[in-house]
Amino acid sequence: SSPGKQAPPEAHVVPYSQCTWDFFLSHKQSNAQDAVLNLRMALSDRIPSSTFWLDIEQDPTVHGMCHGVCNSKNFLLFLTTGVTQS
Repeated sequence: SSPGKQAPPEAHVVPYSQCTWDFFLSHKQSNAQDAVLNLRMALSDRIPSSTFWLDIEQDPTVHGMCHGVCNSKNFLLFLTTGVTQS
């Protein structure tokens, strides 16, 4: 690894019953933020006790996102143009 460069995050298995969030909401902020917030509201209405990892509320770094994915029961990808480049 280069000096000053952080090591890539390591994924780890978290038992389902120990996950912090019910849903990790993955999206491209520039073209899906409003839609994902609406999706979150709809899910919250149908599943009132549900919890969410959302970048505007959590740590949006690579390490933070890896932690969020590993500690979420479900991963939802809101697929839009450019999402795989962000």
